Amino acid sequence: MVPAGASGYCECAGALDGRRRRVRLSGCDHAPFECESECARAAHYDCDGWHQTGNCSSDGPREPELDRDCDAEVSASVSGYCSCHGGARRVARPAGCASDWALIPSDLRCRFVCARGEGLYEVLGLPEEGGDGGVNEQAIKQSFRRLSLKLHPDKQRTAEQREFAARRFAEVRAAYDVLAAPDARILYDMHGYQAASEATQKQRGDDGSVEMSVYTGVHKSLTITRRVVCKGCGKGATPSARSSRRCARCGECPAEIRPVNVQLAPGFVIQQQQEVPSDERCEQRQRQLEVRVLRGMADGDVLTFSRASEQRPGMIPGDVKLKLKVISDPRFKRVGQALHTSMHLTLRQALLGFNSTLSHLDGHVVALSRHGVSQPGEVLKVEGEGMPEREREDEGEANGAAGALHVKIFVDFPHELDEPTREWASRALPAP
Repeated sequence: MVPAGASGYCECAGALDGRRRRVRLSGCDHAPFECESECARAAHYDCDGWHQTGNCSSDGPREPELDRDCDAEVSASVSGYCSCHGGARRVARPAGCASDWALIPSDLRCRFVCARGEGLYEVLGLPEEGGDGGVNEQAIKQSFRRLSLKLHPDKQRTAEQREFAARRFAEVRAAYDVLAAPDARILYDMHGYQAASEATQKQRGDDGSVEMSVYTGVHKSLTITRRVVCKGCGKGATPSARSSRRCARCGECPAEIRPVNVQLAPGFVIQQQQEVPSDERCEQRQRQLEVRVLRGMADGDVLTFSRASEQRPGMIPGDVKLKLKVISDPRFKRVGQALHTSMHLTLRQALLGFNSTLSHLDGHVVALSRHGVSQPGEVLKVEGEGMPEREREDEGEANGAAGALHVKIFVDFPHELDEPTREWASRALPAP
């Protein structure tokens, strides 16, 4: 058994010509495996060639005229995948057409890509650079379901196929168990398999906070800049990886908290948690957060984006907490789901009635009317025109209920009356 953390390769004898070949080229980031099993499925690491696709996605339309052989260097600025084992295995490029700094030199040739050990995303048929928002939870679940159906025993015709499917499904299940667990997945994205297997022992980092001003419900993208760990660029990386343009962008990371042996007296040593210089590399990277402010949310409500805060080596990232700041409108005052405002009437409108309109917070027009006498200080109540009931996130919409709009009436009396008007008022209005 080759333990996690060991680097090297399995050397296997060819079944037909007896020539030795190397398979499962691995760095230190892998699950335990046995070379006997890897040599038994040596064809799994055979290279077919580069298959190019369009739309900057490995799932885009095929462009077979641009396919390349296994030893051709394929630019990082194109999309596609390396086809291995007669098409039974594909190693996809990350989504988007990246610049050349995005991949290390060995990633540009499919023969090496097919010969190396698979990462957990690759086992599920997803781009290995799937972290930091590149692959969502839904894509991981869909890939697992698809492979579960493909490897189901009922779909295998021979005993050999059933044996292969059972072994492969065990790998798929193990990869899914890690990537479906949020804490384990983020640690895998930062450091690799060994860190993910120790997820329950890791501390959480500090939370970050952001404010966002809104009137009502909205769905928008918010870009934040945060520190991330450059996976595969630290002290344990290969020389070619450390010298790549991708790793050259990375700088120092904050100190790590690790258990350190401390001698208190001769023969008496204890372990203490201490900050020590990190062997990892970090960089500042932008990330888009998809913000969905539900209608009816109030000032001070908080939206939480789990594990999206600054990364620190050896720790589970904290959350980004987005605090809503509702933009105040001087015309309205909110009390729970009720909205309070006011309107001014002339003396004529107050006495004879009126038809008027009011522009609401979101711009829609509310009709107001009265066909009798309106008293100063009287409040008109308009049902359904207050603040909407808060949406339920699982349903995606409110049930249509909203509070009431309360409109307080102020009457603008004339400052003075001319003589004819005074005479008319004296005749028309009752004496006290």
